[in-house]
Amino acid sequence: MRLHRCLFALMVIVMVITAFCGCNGITSGPEKSAFSVESSYIQENGEHLSINAEYPILKGFPGADQLNVEIREKVEAAAEEVRNAALDLENREGFSASLNSSYQYFHNKDIASLWMSWDNYTGGAHGLYWLDSYTLNTNTGQIYTFPELFQDDSDGLEYVNEKILSEIAEGDYYFESAADTVAGYNGNYDFLINGENLIVYFSLYDIAPYVAGIQSFSFSVDELGSMLKPEVFAAMEGQEPVFIQFFGSDE
Repeated sequence: MRLHRCLFALMVIVMVITAFCGCNGITSGPEKSAFSVESSYIQENGEHLSINAEYPILKGFPGADQLNVEIREKVEAAAEEVRNAALDLENREGFSASLNSSYQYFHNKDIASLWMSWDNYTGGAHGLYWLDSYTLNTNTGQIYTFPELFQDDSDGLEYVNEKILSEIAEGDYYFESAADTVAGYNGNYDFLINGENLIVYFSLYDIAPYVAGIQSFSFSVDELGSMLKPEVFAAMEGQEPVFIQFFGSDE
């Protein structure tokens, strides 16, 4: 009888522990789709044409297919522009229209930030280079705008704006209209997350001459702290950045 009572008590304990674990999400249920990235390419070569475009195919989150269509359309549009330029360069010996692209990404927990690096030459004195970036929640599929990275009641946007304007005021190569250009964004900046850094960037000719390159402003997770939404802070905290060629440093 005592043995039966002990076994019954042990079964009750196991059932209680199992129920407790299940309420706290510890037991396994239907697994979330895993975020992943694969490469696809457009490669074309001719006497006056060179296209070597690598671009990402994203998987494992809501809205991935729609975002893939958007990215593919940008690649196709960039390639078509270069193809047309190659026709115009047929009578110019030694000139070739070109397009190159590649991508990098940061992913930790529920946040992924992906950026494509582009350069092209379609004629003229020099080519151009630029970035396209996307930061998303791999759980919900939300693609963040810059203001959406911050808590609603925080001063995050104000802090970023003031720091950018302060650095512009201290620089000697920005356009005189740079501060007005920054203000015109109303906080809807182009940005990416690179490890523990949140980077705002401005395209060529936007706030500085071509020779100054793409202008970027970096903000660490430590300085932004609780101004960031919890899922953004958790993903960035303690993460190492990678080298981004267009910025010239580990940002």
